[in-house]
Amino acid sequence: MADLDTQVLVCGGGPVGLVLTLELASRGVPCAIVNESETVATHPQGNTMNARTMEHYRRLGLSGAVREMGLPPDHPTDLTYVTRLSGIEIARFRMPSSKEKMAPGSPDLKVTPELLHRVSQMLVENILKKRADALPAADVRFGWRLTGFTQHSDHVEAKLEEAKSGRTETLRCAYLVGCDGARSTVRRALGIRYAGESAEDRTYMMGRMQSIYIEAPGIYDVQANPISFHLKVLNPENRSAFITLDGKGKFLVFTKLAPGEEVSAERGREIARSQIGADVPVKVISAKPWTAGNALVTDRYGEGRVFLAGDAVHLFTPTGGFGMNTGIDDAANLGWKLAAVVQGWGGSRPPRQL
Repeated sequence: MADLDTQVLVCGGGPVGLVLTLELASRGVPCAIVNESETVATHPQGNTMNARTMEHYRRLGLSGAVREMGLPPDHPTDLTYVTRLSGIEIARFRMPSSKEKMAPGSPDLKVTPELLHRVSQMLVENILKKRADALPAADVRFGWRLTGFTQHSDHVEAKLEEAKSGRTETLRCAYLVGCDGARSTVRRALGIRYAGESAEDRTYMMGRMQSIYIEAPGIYDVQANPISFHLKVLNPENRSAFITLDGKGKFLVFTKLAPGEEVSAERGREIARSQIGADVPVKVISAKPWTAGNALVTDRYGEGRVFLAGDAVHLFTPTGGFGMNTGIDDAANLGWKLAAVVQGWGGSRPPRQL
């Protein structure tokens, strides 16, 4: 075995990469994680942690901290269809608050002690990174990117670059894992391609969408119906969705981008006000494009000593946070297996059998 700088290099510092880092470092496996951005995400997405994800966080000792973020315990989690937020309620699917679900004697607790929780990925990433920073076995490098790698019979040689300074470094590891999203550098370097159905730009939740992060506490003053977690707004002018982030006035708004239309904070503000149906102050914190309607997966999860996880290997419409939650399970599954191999308690086996 070549002299190694670390056992596992994780490329990508989103929730999948951070959870993989925690899975390894909490077991004492030396690992490094690189992420081109110097910070965790600042725009909300993946706004639901499902029960299995919460179970993984419980095992890592983080479920309590995660539950302190996001929707307040007593906030309803209803899904409601309305003409506008200040308009007519069309339909409502009632769902219990976290407080109701977690109450002693709740039938939901017979299934698992860690139930689904409504909280944005960006808030959870802060918790995950803080824990990773504190683990001695983890070398956390935000502000660094992977520029290339070469596989050898007993190790991987990775080329790294510090984004701000341009400083380069070569790092030798036993395994490399690409948790670097839909435009994965690692997947492309391996020549692995997605297969399945790509989104056609047709209608709402099919093709180019705009995600608008707003602060508008005045919504609660004009909302005509009982509060909900997820509001779907349908009227002749537009179609949108409002997702409640904190129960205090921060929302994530989804709208369809017209052909040729670019993301615009001002246009996002106009749409939000129109869909609210009342003249309330709306602060646009950030706005981003995204693509809905994908149903894609690769034909393999890696090659040799290089693996893929999360959106790098499967990509589908992020309704309900399914993409992120599936990626967390990828990381939990791969993490203990890599630990078993590098620490020797999993036996000697070819990397492809992981």
